[in-house]
Amino acid sequence: MPPNTNAQHGKEWNLEDYLDLVLRRKVIILVVFIVVFVIVLAYALTRPDIYSSRVTFSTEQTQDGGLGSGMPYYYYYQMQKPIEYYQAVMNSGLFRDKVTKAALHDSILLANGGLSTEEIYGLLGRIGLSKEEYSDLMYMSITAFDPIVAYRIVDIASIAYKDRSREIQEEQARATVEYVNRQVALAEENLENAERKLEEFKSKTKFTAVNVNDGIIQRLNEIENKITELSTQRELAQANLDVYNERLSQFKDQNAASLWDNESEEIVWMRQEIEQLQNQKNALEENNASSRQIQQLANEIDERKQQLRNAVLKRSAENPSAQGAIGDEQELAVYQERKIEEELNLFTLKNQERYYTSLRDTYRKQHPNMLEHSIELAKLQRAKTVNATLYNFLIQKGEEAKIKAATGTGGVKVISPPAIPERPIPKNTMRDIFVGVILGLGLGVGLAFGLDLMDQSIHTPEDVEKHLALSTIGTIPHIDYVTKKADRDKRIPVLQDRRNGKPAKDGVNERIFQLLPMLGSKNPLVESYRNLRTDLQFVNVDEPIKSIMFTSATPGEGKSLNTANLAISFAELGKKVLIVDCDMRKPVQSKIFQVEKSPGVSDYLARELTVDEIIQKTAITNLSLVTAGTSPPNPAEMLDSHKMTELISKLTDRFDLLIFDSPPLIAVSDPKILAPKVQNVLLVVRVGKVNYRLVKDAYSRLDKVDAKVIGAVLNGVGTKRGYGYYSRYNYYHHAEYYTSIEKKSADKRRKKPYIKPQFFKSS
Repeated sequence: MPPNTNAQHGKEWNLEDYLDLVLRRKVIILVVFIVVFVIVLAYALTRPDIYSSRVTFSTEQTQDGGLGSGMPYYYYYQMQKPIEYYQAVMNSGLFRDKVTKAALHDSILLANGGLSTEEIYGLLGRIGLSKEEYSDLMYMSITAFDPIVAYRIVDIASIAYKDRSREIQEEQARATVEYVNRQVALAEENLENAERKLEEFKSKTKFTAVNVNDGIIQRLNEIENKITELSTQRELAQANLDVYNERLSQFKDQNAASLWDNESEEIVWMRQEIEQLQNQKNALEENNASSRQIQQLANEIDERKQQLRNAVLKRSAENPSAQGAIGDEQELAVYQERKIEEELNLFTLKNQERYYTSLRDTYRKQHPNMLEHSIELAKLQRAKTVNATLYNFLIQKGEEAKIKAATGTGGVKVISPPAIPERPIPKNTMRDIFVGVILGLGLGVGLAFGLDLMDQSIHTPEDVEKHLALSTIGTIPHIDYVTKKADRDKRIPVLQDRRNGKPAKDGVNERIFQLLPMLGSKNPLVESYRNLRTDLQFVNVDEPIKSIMFTSATPGEGKSLNTANLAISFAELGKKVLIVDCDMRKPVQSKIFQVEKSPGVSDYLARELTVDEIIQKTAITNLSLVTAGTSPPNPAEMLDSHKMTELISKLTDRFDLLIFDSPPLIAVSDPKILAPKVQNVLLVVRVGKVNYRLVKDAYSRLDKVDAKVIGAVLNGVGTKRGYGYYSRYNYYHHAEYYTSIEKKSADKRRKKPYIKPQFFKSS
C-alpha cells in the first residue's frame, strides 16, 4: 500500500546538500548574480557626486520639571533629553512645514534654480540627526547632489528646528505658569485665614509667653518651632510632589508606583520599619545620647530608605506606563524616580512631625493649665509661617516660569553653523562592487533555495522511499546521445526493411541514438541498465522473471526508451526477449526499432491472425518486437479481452522474457487493465519532472488492481550535477573507470581502421 503522506517532510541539510543545490540551480544563481552585479556596478560607476553639510547644536539640561526640589546634580543630568525626543521634533509636521515654506522663498535657492515642494520633501528625508553619548553636542546633517542646496537646506532646517524647540518650551512654561497661578490663589487664601485666626486668638486671650514658666515654655517652644519647621518642609515637599504628579498626568501615566502603595506587603513593612527607626533616633536626640549611636541609627535609616526606594522603582517597572505627547520614555522614568524621592522625603518629614507632635501632646498632658494658650499660639503662628513661606515660594517660581517662557532658547543652541561643502563625499567603488557581489550571490542562492523548497518533484531514491514506500530498482542517468549528422552517419547504416529490402517507412527516429548500441562503452548509461538487469534477476530467485510491464505517471518520463534498452540488455545475455508495445494510442517502439507499425497487438485482437504474423525481428540479436498495431477506437476494451490474456500466455511460452510498454497511468486506464495480467510492474519516474502527488496517485491506482509493483526506476539522473550518492559517487566513478580503459587502448584504436558499427544490420 502507498504511504499515507500528504506533504514533504523536512530534512536536515548538510554541506553536500548545499553544494548539490548550488550545482543544480547554478543557472538561476548565475543569472541573478549577473543581473544584480551589473546593476550595482552601473550604479557605482555612474553615481553622481554627493555633498554633505552639517550644523552642530548644544543641548541644554532640562531642570524645569519641579519647583525646586533640591535634587542632586546627577538627577538633572538624567533629565538630558534623549535623541529620540529631538528626532520626534524633527519629524513633526510643523517642523517640515516651516522648512518647506522657508525653502520655497529662499533667495539663494531661487538664484540656484529653485526647488519644488516634492524636491524639498525628498531632501527632508535625507536630514539626519545624531547625538554623542554622555555629551550635550548634537549634529544635524544632510546629503544632496548640489553643494548649495545641501548648505541652504540644513541652514534653514537648523533655524526652523530652534524655532520649533522654542515653541515647545514656551508651551510647557505656560502650562507651569497656569498651574502655579492656581496654587498661588489657594496659598494666598490659606495665609489670610491663618493671619486672621492668629489675630483673633491674641485679641481674645491676651496671652503672652512672658508670664509662664520659662523652662517648660522654652522647651515647648523648641518643640513647637521644630514642628513648625517640619510642617513647612512637609508643605513644600507636598507642593513639589503635586507638581510631579501634574507632570506625570501629562504623560497619561496611570500605573506609576507610589510609596503609599498598600498592596505591596514589602513596601508597607519597610515603611513601618523606617518609622520605628526614626522614632528611636528622635528619642536618642531628646535624651542627649552619644553622637555615635545617633549616627549609627541615621546610617541604618538611610539604608532602609534606599531599599524602599528600590522596591518602589521595581514595582513601577513591573507596571509599564503610557507615554506622553512627545513619547519620551526616559523623561517619564526620571519623573517617576524623582516623585519617589520626594515621597521618601515627605514620609520622613511626616514621621518626624508625628513624633514631635506626640511629644508636644505629652507636655500638654503634664502641664495642661500652663501650656494650653502657649500651644495654641504656637500652632497659629506656625500655620501663618507655613502659609506665608509657601505663598512666597509659589510667587517666586511663577515669576521664574514667566521669565523662562519669555527668554527660553528651546533647549538647543547653534555652536557651529553649516558651511558650503567644497568637495563631494569620497566614493568607495570597491566597497560598492563588493556589496554587489555579496548581494548578487545572496539573492541568487536565496532564490535557488526558495525554488528548491517549492519543488515537489522526485529527485532521489530517498524521495521515492519517503513518498511511495517503494524501493528504487534502478537509476538511469541522463542520456547524451549523438546529435551531429556527421557523427550519426558514422554510427548507423542505412536501415533496410527486413521484409522487402526497402528503407523503413517510419524513417530514423531520434530515440535510435539513445539506444545502448549507439552509445560509447564509457557511457554510464550502459552499466546502469546492466545493474538494473542484475537487480531484476534477484528480485525473486525462486521465481524467474517472465514478464515485466513498464509504465509511468505522466507522458515523457522515458518508459518506452527504458523498455527498449532493458530488452537490449537482457538480449545481450542470450535470452530470447520480446517487446510488446501495448500503447495503442501513441506507439513508439516501431519507430525506435525501424519496423512496420502493423500488424501488431490490436490487429491480432481484432482479426484472425497468428502469433507468428505479428512478431517482427529487430536488428538486435535475440530481440523481437510486437508493435501496437493499427490504432483502435477502444484500446482499453481490447486489452481487457480474454484474447489478450491468451496472447500473453502464448508469448510467454515462446520467449524467455516479455517486456510490455504501456501508456501513462494518469492519462488512461490501459495500464490498470494490463498490470494484473503480467508478472511484474516497474514504475518509471523522471527526475524533477512530476509532482510526487501524481506519482503517488499512479502507484495507488496500480495497488487497487493488485498489480505486483516490484519497484521504481529513477530516470534522467544527472551525471554532472547530482542528487546524492548516485551523482557524487556512482556515475562519476563509473565513467572514470571506463575512461581509464579507453586511455590504455587509445594508441591501438588510432592505429586500427575505422569500422562502421552495424548494430541494425539484417540477420
